[in-house]
Amino acid sequence: MTQSSVVLSEYVGRFYSEELETAFDLAVENQQLIARHIRLGDIKLSPTKRDVFVGDNWFFGQAEIIRDADQQITSYKVSAGRVRNVKFQKEM
Repeated sequence: MTQSSVVLSEYVGRFYSEELETAFDLAVENQQLIARHIRLGDIKLSPTKRDVFVGDNWFFGQAEIIRDADQQITSYKVSAGRVRNVKFQKEM
């Protein structure tokens, strides 16, 4: 799957993890989906299949987008190494 075959703008928003007590902002910059964090910087996300992205940082391995019955994005889960399914809820 290529970046150009994905509508990146639909993934934009702020996502918060109660478990980690932190938020990431998903943004599009130069046709690239970016997970932006205030202290950790930018992580480039590349699509591997529909609603699944791989990050270019060791702690942001794979992000799986979660949609509701109306196909609206509600959250995503991040897995990396031994850490699995850390949930980030969409805020805006």
